[in-house]
Amino acid sequence: MWPNSRLLSHYTGLMSTREAPQGANTPRPLRVVVAACSDPPTPAALAEIPSLAHAAVRSGLVLDLRPLATLLGIPHQQLANAPVTVPAAERYPPQQRADIVNRAIMDPGIAGIIDISGGDLANEVLPYIDFAAARTHRTLVAGYSDNSCLLGALPTRSLLWNPRTGTTRGFDVVRRALSGARIRPHITPWNTAAVVCDSSTITQAPWYGGNLRCFLKLAGTPWFPDLTHAVLLIEALGTTMNALATFLAQHRALGTFGGGSQYGADTGVLGVVVGQLTAIDKAGMRQHALALIDEYVGVLPLFEAPSIGHSRDSDAATLG
Repeated sequence: MWPNSRLLSHYTGLMSTREAPQGANTPRPLRVVVAACSDPPTPAALAEIPSLAHAAVRSGLVLDLRPLATLLGIPHQQLANAPVTVPAAERYPPQQRADIVNRAIMDPGIAGIIDISGGDLANEVLPYIDFAAARTHRTLVAGYSDNSCLLGALPTRSLLWNPRTGTTRGFDVVRRALSGARIRPHITPWNTAAVVCDSSTITQAPWYGGNLRCFLKLAGTPWFPDLTHAVLLIEALGTTMNALATFLAQHRALGTFGGGSQYGADTGVLGVVVGQLTAIDKAGMRQHALALIDEYVGVLPLFEAPSIGHSRDSDAATLG
């Protein structure tokens, strides 16, 4: 376990007197470890850490930066103050990245984990994650983008959430998720099957997915979740129309969309929710993309959740 003495006082020194915890009766803030399971965090992501720390405290959370600072090879005090200079690295050892998660899961003083990284390397950590401990301790893990593969592999609920939204929207959604709340974005029907299907059925079912490309890294591995009677959530950043087609074809080959002709068949998902398709949306091709997705999902209900994706004001969603 990592030492946490003076961590709260360190962040109290960063925030204003109005934001600092006051009085002996103030509930003890929950500690949340900051991880980086994918590519090395970008300078822009690291520069936002002080703002994230302030926002977290306003929701009764304290960010524990010590494990991340150790991974980056710098003092945690330096990481807590922007700008920060980090030794150049194209890739940190996957065992070390996974250890941040494993130790946080095993530490009873840690309420949750947020991952600020993205890119391509998150699936490298999967062989080193202690999934048995994750099942026992049920520590909440939050992240987005490339971490969709890690979130999908976890045997417990996780939170698809872009930590960088914390600078403007705060950490209240994380606090709610830590309390056991199921987080769902607003959804609207797109096809007639979605109109017939009660949206409450979709919101109450377990969701899996996130970033389309990254979640599919789990295909063919022991960590691919059982999607039967679940909901597939799709969002994408740089995906083109052709890439979208090939990813959908992979899901169909996996049986994600089921093999039956009736809604509610014994195999496959209950429905599909489509979030932001950033590059496609910017190109004005969203309706074409939704028609393509509808072609693949067949008689399944198709919903939109345009508030969830890679945008800086993106909503969150509980997975699992």
